[in-house]
Amino acid sequence: MTTPFIELNDQVHQQKLQAFHEHLGQMAKIATTVSGFEAELMTAYNGDETKIFGRKIQEWVANYDAVRKQFELIVNQLGVTQKNVSGMSDQNSGLANSLDVSGNSSYTVLSPKS
Repeated sequence: MTTPFIELNDQVHQQKLQAFHEHLGQMAKIATTVSGFEAELMTAYNGDETKIFGRKIQEWVANYDAVRKQFELIVNQLGVTQKNVSGMSDQNSGLANSLDVSGNSSYTVLSPKS
C-alpha cells in the first residue's frame, strides 16, 4: 500500500480542536465572571462614576463576546476543513493505489504514435 500524497495525523488535529473548544469554554467563563463583577459593583456602589465604570465593563464584555463568537466560527471551520482534507487524503490514496503503472498503459496512451 502506498502512502497518501498528503499525510495527516487526525489524532493531532482532534487534540488541537479539543484544546480550542476548551479555550472557548474558558472564554465564556471569563465573560460570565466579569459580568458578575459588574453586577456586584452596581449593587454595592452608587454614583455617576460607578455607572460609567459599569458601562465600560458592559462594553468590554460585549466586545469580548464578539471576539469569542468569531473565534468559535474559526474553530468550527477548522473542524470542517480537517474533515474535508482527511476525506480528500483518503480519496487520493485510493486513486493512487488504483493506478496501474506496471504495464506502462498510461505511458502507452500518452506516447505519440510512431
